[in-house]
Amino acid sequence: MVYRKTNFHMSITLAAAMLLVTATASFQATTVPVAGDQFTLAVLDPGRSWVDEEGITHVRGLILEVAFIGDLVGTVIQHLNYNIDPFGDGDLHGSAEFDGALIGVGAGALVGRFAGDISGGVFTVESIGRGTLGGARAHSRVTTTGVLGSGVAMYTGIVRFPQGQ
Repeated sequence: MVYRKTNFHMSITLAAAMLLVTATASFQATTVPVAGDQFTLAVLDPGRSWVDEEGITHVRGLILEVAFIGDLVGTVIQHLNYNIDPFGDGDLHGSAEFDGALIGVGAGALVGRFAGDISGGVFTVESIGRGTLGGARAHSRVTTTGVLGSGVAMYTGIVRFPQGQ
């Protein structure tokens, strides 16, 4: 009788371990590369700007509506702050709220922050976002490059689904 109970408990333990391994394997992270273009649709709020005694232009609270096309499609509301000297060098940072879709995955929203540098009027920004796309939890890491004030930029990066898609 003890032998049967031990076999039964071992069988249950092995079955539980197999289910745990199978469930864990089914939640493998997935990474999707993304690339495309973006362009400014509207200035929702110009914020405030001033030039200090050293000739550096400071902009705070600029809010833009930006369209994304490519692998990510939709609109982004950007809250932007930047500082730029007379030579076109400076820095920028802010937050962004994406509402749209990842082609082939589905619709959703991402919220995040960005920061970067401006060199000769050309900006390069790294952004990180979190939210859901296609009903799955998603994290984005995107690099955007463009000419400050042109309203046009390019993005490349990844969207990662920590629990798969």
